[in-house]
Amino acid sequence: RVAFLLPGIPLSLTAQSPEAIRKSRLTLGGMLLRRRLELRLNQTQAAQAMRVDLRSLRYWEADHRPPGDRFYPAIIGFLGYEPWPEAQTLAERLVAERRRQGLSANRAALVIGVDEEVLRRWESGEWRPSKLTTKRLAAFVGGPEG
Repeated sequence: RVAFLLPGIPLSLTAQSPEAIRKSRLTLGGMLLRRRLELRLNQTQAAQAMRVDLRSLRYWEADHRPPGDRFYPAIIGFLGYEPWPEAQTLAERLVAERRRQGLSANRAALVIGVDEEVLRRWESGEWRPSKLTTKRLAAFVGGPEG
């Protein structure tokens, strides 16, 4: 907290230090902000590095809007890691791999060869794939079905 006294105008400004910001936010927006500060980039430079619109980066850093799936490869490259916990279930592995590749659910469903609604239900954990589709899914997520 810093107080400035201007002639006739009492003014008090408060701001979090970069260190406090780094420690306090574990959201995707916080991760992006922390990385940008570590690299000593302003938002324009960070947006250019990720090849995204400046307004999008501002929304993401403020956690006002999540990024679209197509932006995750750039985000992963910028952060240097995947911004989600290690996938444990098939549903989590499907979402993680789809984002890694920057695919929408629609596009991923086409790649896998299933209907988009089926993929969404697998990703939500509502449905489990049949034995017939398990091999296709294993090829997509890079491992055995679990």
